[in-house]
Amino acid sequence: MSKRNSLKFKQSIAVFSVAAIIFTQSAPAFANVENITDNINATSVEQIESPEAEPVTEVQAEVPANVEVPADPEVVAVDPVEPVEPTEPVVPETPEVPETPAVSEAPEVPAEDPSTEPEAPVENSSEPEQSTETTESSTTDSSSSTDSSTESSTTTDSTSSSDTSSTESSTTDSSSSSTNSSSTESSSVGSSSTGNTTTPSSSATTTPSSSKETPANPSGTATGSDTNSILDRSLQVDSLTDSDLNGYELPLLSSLDNTKMAAVIAESLKQLNKPYEKDAQGPDSFDNVLFTDYIYSELFTTSIGKTFEEQVEFGTKIAAATAKPGDLLFWESDGEITKVGIYLGEQKVIFVGTEAAKEEDNKVKIATVVITDEETKGEALPAYAVDVLKNLSLNTYGEKVVKTYAATLNFAKNPTTENFVEVIGEDARKLGLEYDVFASVMIAQAILESGSGSSGLASAPHYNLFGIKGSFNGKSAVYTTNEDDGNGNLYEIKSAFRSYSSYRDSLSDYVKLLRGGISGNSQFYKGVWRSEAKNYLQATEALTGKYATDTQYSNKLNSIIAAYNLTRFDEPDESTKTGTQTSMIIQARDQIPTAYREKMIYADFDGVNYNTSGSYPVGQCTWYVYNRFAQLRKTVDEYMGNGGEWGAKGAALGYEVTSEPTVGYAISFHPGVAGSSAIYGHVAFVEAIGPDGILISEGNVVSPDVVSYRVIPMSLAKSDSVDYIAPK
Repeated sequence: MSKRNSLKFKQSIAVFSVAAIIFTQSAPAFANVENITDNINATSVEQIESPEAEPVTEVQAEVPANVEVPADPEVVAVDPVEPVEPTEPVVPETPEVPETPAVSEAPEVPAEDPSTEPEAPVENSSEPEQSTETTESSTTDSSSSTDSSTESSTTTDSTSSSDTSSTESSTTDSSSSSTNSSSTESSSVGSSSTGNTTTPSSSATTTPSSSKETPANPSGTATGSDTNSILDRSLQVDSLTDSDLNGYELPLLSSLDNTKMAAVIAESLKQLNKPYEKDAQGPDSFDNVLFTDYIYSELFTTSIGKTFEEQVEFGTKIAAATAKPGDLLFWESDGEITKVGIYLGEQKVIFVGTEAAKEEDNKVKIATVVITDEETKGEALPAYAVDVLKNLSLNTYGEKVVKTYAATLNFAKNPTTENFVEVIGEDARKLGLEYDVFASVMIAQAILESGSGSSGLASAPHYNLFGIKGSFNGKSAVYTTNEDDGNGNLYEIKSAFRSYSSYRDSLSDYVKLLRGGISGNSQFYKGVWRSEAKNYLQATEALTGKYATDTQYSNKLNSIIAAYNLTRFDEPDESTKTGTQTSMIIQARDQIPTAYREKMIYADFDGVNYNTSGSYPVGQCTWYVYNRFAQLRKTVDEYMGNGGEWGAKGAALGYEVTSEPTVGYAISFHPGVAGSSAIYGHVAFVEAIGPDGILISEGNVVSPDVVSYRVIPMSLAKSDSVDYIAPK
């Protein structure tokens, strides 16, 4: 009897010891959870910026027993927002780039019926599994969190916050800096929302600092991290599916001169891939000239005519080089008009092809076009353009098309976001090309969901760019979230979010979600795949309602893509191939990459010095561009200053100065850009626009008596570091 009692006493002591150890080890975690700020107001953002997130209060990787660990991955969707109603023209004041948009929790899908759209919250208290998802919408209110999930929840943490919308409604708010991804007004991403509940915040928006330090090892794979182990090799693709936009990027509404241009672009893109049929007037098939008549008749109160001649007479004939979006381009042969197309801008035209070798290629399509300011002969180049918009007024349908334009938010570039894009861009490009997704969409979502990497959850040590819930390799970060019970009532729970070793792991896990789907439905995101969506616009549309319930989600992504020219990451980086690096100097025309050489329309420089006044020193870059213009019977002032000053001086003298790469224009590099002098800058001549950049010719790079060539990547060609000056 005494032995039995002694044994029981020893067992009791052992149990007590184990309990004491567990208590001491978990006490810090519980303390940490209780210290999380209960700050759930959403911040209304006046201007779209990329906020700088404050450091996150450290969250234990181990999840306490009373913390809800939602099934992996979970997506947050932001509340629907009414579309922006632009006025004509829509010109933002000076909006800046996406702030840490609404923190959304990563995509989580209804466990009971994965094929339906997530609506009512489905609470999941099970332990994290790597590929399960739930259906609640969530608003994350946290200084360090970014949530996106199919649930509706509000996550709170103790430092700065970032709001983003995903398949769940989620908003992150913080006492210091916050960003909301659900915004209805151009130039602002405000109005964070959860399910059907919107919680405005009184906290002010902070302007991001361009000197913000990037977390250590954000992009590189950390020790023990293996991207290959995250992704299933069977999801890789052998070939790249071309986008039917053919390199065209939908411009921001605010960048267009008027809303009539936006209506023409939007309606034209709706007709892509519809077949050619002689004399067909639409809407299912088109003849070439009747396609243009259909577009303008749909949008405007007046028809422009059903023949080439009627359409030319309807508007004002102008040089092709002066064409703007919405103008018509006409081709001629032997004095007869052979075809017409609608100019979209960016050296792109949309028209009905009629002469392709394969019948299936005769359809509505986008092609790259070289336009000059002189009338040309032959069918290679358009002979002239016709401005028809000035004589037209939008009808009711046309106004509706403008209101639903796919990129209305006035995002303006900001250094923090530009730096973030450069950090994750190449990893996103590689993953996108290998795994059949659009890198442009991936990067835009990362900007929106993480506030350009500034949210606490996206920062070190978690690197969670998409707010995916659960755990990753046993690591997670705990945040307090407010869940919507489906009736607008919020209740508070604690949720665990995946903690990664690097941005690359977060990007890879996101790709795994899109390509591998959710539990019970491996093709849940099939509509987002590059091989299924015909272009990035369709991919963002497919995400809306699945990854995010916010009705403006695709609009936000499209606007970010346009503001940062993210479609450049959807194609292989040509600058890594021989002969196309920016630093590669090409001294002979036959060494120019074929894709650019075939687009050159001007004869080589003749070497004549037309600068008889001697205002430009012989052989200098300024001397070369002045004489290149003179050779082509164009003029530019004899005193434009140093190469880096041509943009400002040209604008002051009344020359057209633009940020759009244009063949036949001068390109002025600001001091220090592209290897130019940090004092004087540089100026060159635009010879051609290719798939991934522009070809320039320039003087005094090799020596004063040698004209050389370089390919400038589009990321630089469309940046704020260069200006384009039109000669007279």
